Amino acid sequence: KNTTLNSLLSIVNDKSITNQVRQYQGEGNVEFIAKLNGPVGRTKMPSFKGILSLNNGVIKYPDVTPELSSIYLNGSFEIPDLSTGHGGKLNVTKLNFVLEEKSISGEFMLEDYVTPKINLTLEGSADLKAVLEFYPVNNIEYGSGILDFDISYSGTYNNPDNFQLVGEIELDSVNLKIKDQLLLNNLNGNLLFNNQDIALNHLTGHLGNSDFQLNGFFKNIFGYINQDDSMIGIEADLKSDYIDLDELLLSDIENSVGNYSFNISPTLFLDFNCDIHELRFRRLIARNLVGEVKLKDQLAMVKDISGSSMGGKIKLNGLVNAKTKQIEVSSNAIFNNIALDSLFYVFENFNQDWLSDKNLKGEINAEWAAEMIFDRQLNLSKDDLVSDILISITDGELNDFEPIMGLSKYVNDENLAHLKFSDLKNEIHIENSNVLIPNMNVSTNITEISISGIHSFDQKINYRVVVPFRIKSRQNKDEFFGAIEDDKNGQTKLFLKITGTASDYSIAYDSQAVKNKIAADLKNEVAELKNAFKKRGEEKKESLGLNEEEYFDWDEEK
Repeated sequence: KNTTLNSLLSIVNDKSITNQVRQYQGEGNVEFIAKLNGPVGRTKMPSFKGILSLNNGVIKYPDVTPELSSIYLNGSFEIPDLSTGHGGKLNVTKLNFVLEEKSISGEFMLEDYVTPKINLTLEGSADLKAVLEFYPVNNIEYGSGILDFDISYSGTYNNPDNFQLVGEIELDSVNLKIKDQLLLNNLNGNLLFNNQDIALNHLTGHLGNSDFQLNGFFKNIFGYINQDDSMIGIEADLKSDYIDLDELLLSDIENSVGNYSFNISPTLFLDFNCDIHELRFRRLIARNLVGEVKLKDQLAMVKDISGSSMGGKIKLNGLVNAKTKQIEVSSNAIFNNIALDSLFYVFENFNQDWLSDKNLKGEINAEWAAEMIFDRQLNLSKDDLVSDILISITDGELNDFEPIMGLSKYVNDENLAHLKFSDLKNEIHIENSNVLIPNMNVSTNITEISISGIHSFDQKINYRVVVPFRIKSRQNKDEFFGAIEDDKNGQTKLFLKITGTASDYSIAYDSQAVKNKIAADLKNEVAELKNAFKKRGEEKKESLGLNEEEYFDWDEEK
């Protein structure tokens, strides 16, 4: 009678009691009555049974303010044979304690000390900050907020898959900072437990600058905790007012270094129905995004994502393969009524300064298909980019574009600095670090121009330009010999070429274009490359064996 908790712990020589646990100090009265009964021998030992209680107990940790206080415990214990521990039982019928003015009560039963079966019920409220100060957890730097809970657990200790867990936890203004991760801030909502799964009921919060609201299921979380290779998944409706994708992809959270790190866990499964008011990534701002995002086995699929951006509408489908060191991306997008200058600005003028957002105005409609390869820092491999773009521009303007203004020597129109065109259509192909532009006719406010050519990623240019031939008074028509041609309508056309680099180019007469029909050959080449690209995409999808409805289902057995 009237012994202390510390006195009991001092006689327990058990390696499972860590040095951290031994540092806790206890106060309060511990009482127990025990009986040994039976023979003592080589094959048989006595039974051991009794009752115990702890009244008005206190448990403290050195130099930490929060403490467990007002601890009351009543229970009984028994071991039929001390030599084995089989059939033993510890039954706590009453358990009450207080941590920082938050009360918790419950019951506990442990059956069989060799293969323990545990039954536990807990009800009460806890201050997360006090819990983590009283018992620090590795990798958790900070936590706060209130947890109200009523849970019941039953399971076998050495069989983590065989258990029942039911009940709920109410989160109230919970904040959690895990080492090297963004702050989870202002979490509110209900977690409803159903064995391996947790139902997320109106769970709201912030992850860094981004906010979220989830309604759905967190699947197989305890199987994942107990087995490193087990799948863990979320199936939910995701709503958000703002997502900062720049911040979410940062490789250095603490220093906000502008390098990205993209990795997908092979054990992660996601199925989100998204409704996002605003998303930002670098210069891109997209609003009112709705659609599906699915992920399984390091394959991510975005399906029918639609929204507003750059003054118009966008729709996106894509597949991300992160199974290898490089990230393979296949995507299809539709752009409607996009502001042309905004498009160039958002995509940072496509890493060139020859033609920029300052030169362009108009609305663009386009269908875009692409296959891209990125490294883990999301740097694009330009050599591996293959893309088809079906483009249409209306109400376009080309302003202060030096190569066009340089045509004034050959065109009897002085105002080439401000060209306006009502409609422009073309099919552009990108492959082997080259942008291939088939011939297109541009009817402007002052003249009609045909343009085709190749523009490489290292800014080498080879453009072919055809303009109406209008001889100036001081020019000799023989000067253009070989570079002019009469069409079927009796009009004479002048063929020119712009070659060199974007920063150092020249404009000259193009007699070879008349003889060799270079523009027609380029158009045929683009058509062949486009068909080959389409065929490769279909073969790739077949090789991955993707049936969207089946592949991205949750595998309950796994």
